Amino acid sequence: TDQGLGLQADAARVEQALVNLLRNAVQAAPGGQVRVAWQSRDGEIRFEVEDDGSGIEPEARAKLFEPFFTTKPVGQGTGLGLAVVHGIAEEHGGGVELAEPSAAGFRTCFRLRLPLVGRAASEAPGSA
Repeated sequence: TDQGLGLQADAARVEQALVNLLRNAVQAAPGGQVRVAWQSRDGEIRFEVEDDGSGIEPEARAKLFEPFFTTKPVGQGTGLGLAVVHGIAEEHGGGVELAEPSAAGFRTCFRLRLPLVGRAASEAPGSA
């Protein structure tokens, strides 16, 4: 269990990461739905932001977290949102990924993972 665990994070930076994910989801699904969920699991907190937009083409997936890469039309995005999310996740010892399945024409779900800290985390197998 994750009892006795907490999230040690820069609240403003984590908020920025979540806002970027939400903004992308809302823009990807105009008139559609956006789902936000979180869970504490395996020593980390996982935030998921999912939209029912058109999905992400397979050829774009490898570049998603690169600065200035965007799938939006010219003038509608800087291509920095996911790069910023990636940087914030790494600053906190976590990560961000495109959660599967995310096929073009289906949906998109990003998962932001941040490590939990506390007594139980320090007793986890493989910790020093």
